[in-house]
Amino acid sequence: GDNTIARIDLGPTLNNLTPTGLNLGDFLYRINVPSSITINRDCGKLFAYITDSTTAQLISIEMPTALGPYVGVDYPMIGIFNFASGISKIIRDKDKLYAFVTNTQDSSLVKISIDQCTNSSIPSFSEVTPPIYYYDAPGLYNVYYVINQGLPTMQVECKEIRVLPVPPIAINISSIICKGDSIKLYAISNTASTVTWTSNFDIDTVYRHNDTITAWPSYSTDYQVILTYANGCIIDTNINVSVIKVDADAGPDRTIADGAPTTLGGPGTTLYGTTTYQWGPPNYLTDALSPFPVATVPGDYTYYLTVTTYDAARSCTAHDTVVVHVNCGDLYLPNAFNPGSSNPLSNRFGLLNNQVTQLNYFRVFDRWGNVVFQTTTPTQMWDGTYNGKDSPVGVYVWEADGFCLSGKQVKKHGNVTLVR
Repeated sequence: GDNTIARIDLGPTLNNLTPTGLNLGDFLYRINVPSSITINRDCGKLFAYITDSTTAQLISIEMPTALGPYVGVDYPMIGIFNFASGISKIIRDKDKLYAFVTNTQDSSLVKISIDQCTNSSIPSFSEVTPPIYYYDAPGLYNVYYVINQGLPTMQVECKEIRVLPVPPIAINISSIICKGDSIKLYAISNTASTVTWTSNFDIDTVYRHNDTITAWPSYSTDYQVILTYANGCIIDTNINVSVIKVDADAGPDRTIADGAPTTLGGPGTTLYGTTTYQWGPPNYLTDALSPFPVATVPGDYTYYLTVTTYDAARSCTAHDTVVVHVNCGDLYLPNAFNPGSSNPLSNRFGLLNNQVTQLNYFRVFDRWGNVVFQTTTPTQMWDGTYNGKDSPVGVYVWEADGFCLSGKQVKKHGNVTLVR
């Protein structure tokens, strides 16, 4: 008559002939020509579902007890309602709730299906030991435990779960550093009761319970931090530190013969990605931008290698050094040369030493013992001619005698092959 809901209080017995009544109102005009009602208990609360005889509307009234307080909830319009006249009790079947509604206009029966909460990571499970599940939105949820479903021995228990919003936390979720660098990790929350860093790997464990801590991983690592709150919440998360690895290996220190070449660089140098190489000083090197240049130094020399790797986020640099010692304890000459070559390093024959300061003699003989070239200048070399004519190909004998910069006398003889 007035589109309202009334509660009848029968007292302690159902045969009370003088019950009292209380009109609960129309719930802000939600109730409109109500035709039926059903009551269902769900996880410690009561829910009343009311059908509307003139529209396709379903109304729910939520109450902690029958005495209220009452909260009205509108369900979506259900198009197949057609002058609904009655609703069954609510039943649960596995993951869903069902009710049945009769329609007077077309004498039909409608099944109402209410899906399980969509904020849970899993809708249900049938294992003895339940898996881990979580909710992706704050709210109040129910977990049901049913045994012997459909049997006379069926039992149902319900647990109410309150999911709180994640408290505000300032945290560096992901960070990038260069190998050998350190980083400040932080998980700052003004409402947290405790903060605990659980990792022991390359981290300052003295400050394990501070919201800020220093780490220096040598490779990409996840650091776990746990924050607890007075309301029972626990935030357990990881901070990933991505390490850009770059290594510089200039090679081992070495001692070479005076005038001999040596290849710099070792196997530990980073050779992948967008990487540059710089040797310094660039003197006496074939290529100062190569990871493995050839050096021909006049004396003891120290080279510095700088390797830089460029990442999308940043660049990282590594350094290394190598010392080249030159030993003027011997004479260093090639065993073959080609006067017709365009390469100035192979079209002359002579001393390759850089520390011979005095040359008593340097002579070259043909196979008959004739001197085809001689000099006392350490840097002067034979061009492969004799008396203005090209000498024939073949093996020639040479001998040399001189003094190093240190004053040590060096004397040697050997063979060289002239090719054209």
